[in-house]
Amino acid sequence: MPVDRLRERLCYDPKTGNLYWRKREGDSSPFNANFAGKIAGSTNKGYRVVRIAETGTCYLAHRIAWAMYYGQWPDHEMDHIDKNGINNRIDNLRRATHRENMCNRSMKGTVPYKGVGYRAERSRFIARITVHGKTRRVGSFTDPVSAARAYDRAALEYHGEYAATNVKLGLLEPEDA
Repeated sequence: MPVDRLRERLCYDPKTGNLYWRKREGDSSPFNANFAGKIAGSTNKGYRVVRIAETGTCYLAHRIAWAMYYGQWPDHEMDHIDKNGINNRIDNLRRATHRENMCNRSMKGTVPYKGVGYRAERSRFIARITVHGKTRRVGSFTDPVSAARAYDRAALEYHGEYAATNVKLGLLEPEDA
């Protein structure tokens, strides 16, 4: 859908990240009473999705936000800097390759730190990181905090600004705090 047609139907607030339905001029359907001025879309799998009725197509709200703000559809993947797929403020969106986007993922696993696992048979915490699709061992530690800090250093080295470190996730205090 061309961006100018999007702008006829929606309004984007870059400070809040919200998309709002515009009033349809000359429309006698109940649309204006029910939807005009209200936040567009619904959430689905952690992202806001907007369905444009005339095309029957669902669009990711962050891609609409980018298109409306910059005047053209993104030709790349989008990354939510804070990892919140519903936060579509323009300062929270950035271009990313698929690899960069995968670097900015949250944690998984039983240990409460990203990049850290526990080896019960050795009573050790193992720090690992994925780089270019391959898992690399960072080290073996007696405590999970040391393993998490080692992961963070490796994440910053390999992933740079896209690194989702334990400090950024709020799971650890910065070392110099």
